[in-house]
Amino acid sequence: MNLHINDSIKSLGGVLCCPECKGPLVEGGGCNVCQGCHRHWPIIDGIPSFVSMDAVERSFYEKWHKEQSGNRRNGIFRQEARRIVKPLRYFTAKRERLFSTTFAKHKRGSVLDLACGTGQPMYCELGPVTGVDLSMAALRDLQHRGIYEKVVQADAKWLPFPDASFAYIVSSDFMGHVPIIAKDRVLLEMGRVLATDGIMVHVIETDSTNICFRFAHRYPDLFKKYFVEQIGGHYGLEMPTEVVRRVKEHGFLVV
Repeated sequence: MNLHINDSIKSLGGVLCCPECKGPLVEGGGCNVCQGCHRHWPIIDGIPSFVSMDAVERSFYEKWHKEQSGNRRNGIFRQEARRIVKPLRYFTAKRERLFSTTFAKHKRGSVLDLACGTGQPMYCELGPVTGVDLSMAALRDLQHRGIYEKVVQADAKWLPFPDASFAYIVSSDFMGHVPIIAKDRVLLEMGRVLATDGIMVHVIETDSTNICFRFAHRYPDLFKKYFVEQIGGHYGLEMPTEVVRRVKEHGFLVV
């Protein structure tokens, strides 16, 4: 989903503002202080935080990152298998081709990676990247790797960036985790922080009518338990036609 990009994109990159009143922030005393509403936002281990999740929500996202990180890294056989298949996977996986072919057509500019996890180096081909996630553990990991210009703990429904901040917005396997009721709010925020003539590229998990999904939907309780809840909380699955309809309603030109 994108808007045509041209040579005149102007953006603010990773400049921060208050997610509530959009006022400017001043850093001091281990926090960011809004000059408009005077709210204090903490800076945790050098990472600006703009979330107020309850303990259950925070535990879910930290546990999810820990499990996924462990699955990626643990075991000599798993590591060796990744090393062997990585070159082949890079050129055959649809999502990598989607991003790489899109990036090859456009100029460099600031990038916002939503639900960034531990990051994706290929996004850096476009320009300086700001990563946003709810998991502080993931952001600490990403900050330690040093591949992104900035990492921020924030909710995609209330992004702490001024209008037209980014030339690009990217995400992978994010929107399927956004509850249906929150999708329009997230898209509004994307449209707000995307520069005029900016471009978005998203890999979005969807529902389907293929044979596997038809079979799975015959057992709704098991489908909810194992696919919706255990695989990262896919509470926002929609049919592809509904995804396209929704983004068009928000004024995006789907290419």
